[in-house]
Amino acid sequence: MHITLSPIRMDQRLEASVAGDVLTLNGTAVDLASYDAGEAPSPWIVGQPFEEDGAWHLTLVLPHGENAPEQTRFPGPLDVTADGPLALPPYNIEQNQP
Repeated sequence: MHITLSPIRMDQRLEASVAGDVLTLNGTAVDLASYDAGEAPSPWIVGQPFEEDGAWHLTLVLPHGENAPEQTRFPGPLDVTADGPLALPPYNIEQNQP
């Protein structure tokens, strides 16, 4: 699976995992192999996923906080080769409180 990340400032965080053709986004499973191509598969997915050479290609919304690090605001793509949780860039830089 090849995932492009589209960062956006928002308060809701994203947890994502992959199991075969199923992408689970904040607890909601999206079966990429059986969704109707005329529908948006999830509000977390931008545009329409497509399969090419046996790999899914899609763009995910990447929410981030007010103090997101550069790697979150300008993320590289993710090439997912195994099932499990996606290693998304950090939501925010934790601020030290005095």
